[in-house]
Amino acid sequence: MKIAKGAADSVTSALRRGKTVTISVDNRLTDYTARLVGGRLLVPARLFNETGQRVLWTGADKRGIIRDDRDPRRTVEMDAREPKDGRAVAAMRPILENGRLWVPLVSTISSFGHTLAWTGASNCLNISTNRAVGR
Repeated sequence: MKIAKGAADSVTSALRRGKTVTISVDNRLTDYTARLVGGRLLVPARLFNETGQRVLWTGADKRGIIRDDRDPRRTVEMDAREPKDGRAVAAMRPILENGRLWVPLVSTISSFGHTLAWTGASNCLNISTNRAVGR
């Protein structure tokens, strides 16, 4: 988690300076970017399709899961509904915006055992899945 937190802090700093952050998975560039919302570092949930997980989402009830099919114990449940009591929402709560689901990066990454590395010269965050080549 310490490596993830350090890289996430670097991403947060770059985003606050107005930089665009690209994301790669196992050193393969993706079309996804990170963003800050309310001080939270978020990425599109669909990014996890690139890391070997499966994103299952039901838009009607604004709930879903990100599941690792190789290890079903590694599952992140998501609930983007507004809380009925008006209290502050948990850090794990995703955000649904214009049909795109954004999830907290560090807590979601750590749930699957992936690691993060930051390359400041190119403003790129690499997610290492530690999976064998040719999954």
